[in-house]
Amino acid sequence: MTLPIDHQRIAMMEKNIADIHAWFNSDGGGKAKILFKHQFKKHYFILPPAYKILWRMRSADKRMIPEFSSTGVIRSGTSTLSNYILQHPCVAMPLSKELGALSPRLNAVKAQFPLIKEGEAIQQRLGYVTTGDCTPIMPGLTQLYWMKAVNPSMKYVITLRNPVERTLSHYRWHTMIADGFKDDPLWSQMPDGENILRDEMKGFAEGHLGYVSLAGAANTGFVRQSLYLPFLKKLFEEVPKENIHIIQAENLFSDAEQVIQGVYQFLGLPDYQPVAIQETNPSKPIAMSDKIKQELADFFRPHNEALYEFLDRDFNW
Repeated sequence: MTLPIDHQRIAMMEKNIADIHAWFNSDGGGKAKILFKHQFKKHYFILPPAYKILWRMRSADKRMIPEFSSTGVIRSGTSTLSNYILQHPCVAMPLSKELGALSPRLNAVKAQFPLIKEGEAIQQRLGYVTTGDCTPIMPGLTQLYWMKAVNPSMKYVITLRNPVERTLSHYRWHTMIADGFKDDPLWSQMPDGENILRDEMKGFAEGHLGYVSLAGAANTGFVRQSLYLPFLKKLFEEVPKENIHIIQAENLFSDAEQVIQGVYQFLGLPDYQPVAIQETNPSKPIAMSDKIKQELADFFRPHNEALYEFLDRDFNW
């Protein structure tokens, strides 16, 4: 039997998405209204208010232990995937799609998951319950060890995307976030996007870090976050192979139904027919030359080949 759709949950998630879009298209007054309403939601796309985490820390020991972490690197379909996972009625909703970084303490992490009694109610009604988070953490390693401390048996769903497309999408997203202050004199000396990426490719060979990005692992730049193998090697050292499920983002984009059913099966979730939710994080287009795309493709080629060999899987990038 296929589980029923929780329309209230779907509507809440769609409202969060609409608020993200509205934020980037609002003036100061509009942003203030969105920020005010943000303080009183039941569930968040990102950045839950600090006071809610602090309040929930009082009951940290009465909360469910997360059983999965759906992660990857930003701009690889992690938000799209989270919308399919978190709408499943057997997934008890965390406070936020992505864990808020209020404090690097165990109780602050546990506080962001549902109460045990909430999970028991789902278990009694539907026969199964689980919970987890959908925080893109690659290429950083710290949160991998934090999540092991929360639950040593954690399952990981990892999304990987063509590194050329992911890098360009990441830069576009960064530019959209910076739109409100890009004309400030502080930013007047920054190179253009293509030269930023060239600097990062050149600097990687010399051991340099990249430019600060306004999303993702901020001090590692755009190019480095598309080098997946170092993180995956460490993940496979620390986590049993059967607890890792790797998704190719292109497959998620082209055939979400098949991919998400595989994820449900990996997480042990009962049959459910998901609702397609509109793209969550579209970034504004920025023209990039074919030349820089080819340079990126040439740069990533040997890294991709090493990745294919390690995973025994060819992504055809």
